[in-house]
Amino acid sequence: MSVAADSCVQPPGVAGSIRVVVVDDHNLLRAGLRKILAQDSGIEVVAEAANGEEALALLGRVPADVVLLDLHMPGLGGLETVRRLRRRCPGVRIIVLSVSYQEPYLSAVLEAGAHGFLSKDCAVDEVVGAIHAVLCDDLYLSADVARLYVGTSRQRRGGAPPRLSHREIQVLELWGQGVGTQEIAERLHLSPTTVRTYRHRLSQKLGAGNPAELLRAAVLSGLLPGEATSIPAED
Repeated sequence: MSVAADSCVQPPGVAGSIRVVVVDDHNLLRAGLRKILAQDSGIEVVAEAANGEEALALLGRVPADVVLLDLHMPGLGGLETVRRLRRRCPGVRIIVLSVSYQEPYLSAVLEAGAHGFLSKDCAVDEVVGAIHAVLCDDLYLSADVARLYVGTSRQRRGGAPPRLSHREIQVLELWGQGVGTQEIAERLHLSPTTVRTYRHRLSQKLGAGNPAELLRAAVLSGLLPGEATSIPAED
């Protein structure tokens, strides 16, 4: 049965909190995540699922803002669940969690449209931070994941970095620090639309088709430091 695009999400804040669905095939891990998220009064776990099929069915009827999704589950796995969620619920933010974040899984998940990727070894506070980050249109990678993601791509690019204007460099540097479009606009006294235009130009100059590729390209070109981990997505 097909689900209309974005039929499973309402704008964040309608119910006064960030609504999270936790998807993991281990009861203990779901309970642990629920306990962690309960520490933030602005986050509410509205549903749980044990696999991708359950998650897709839930999100057809339960409004949610963020999905915390295990990568390796029986039945419909995390990667295919990300793909289907992006088609059916484009407004829902997806953060993948996994004990295994080696390639090719990491790139595949981000290219499928996930908004974040956390190692299950990450700090407790990082889970809460990632949820808030992706709701601000950031792409969030935990530090260990980001190091791997950038490191495995260093050999993909060569030659001199593209020539950027002073304003493009300003926008890129702020973006690489995790600053979102609205704040960049305020700091540089520009409109958000103008900031998005600069971001589009940067993507064109660096040959990037999405925020994850732009991060890689900017780091590999020496335009951003390799430790950049939380970056604003296209908004």
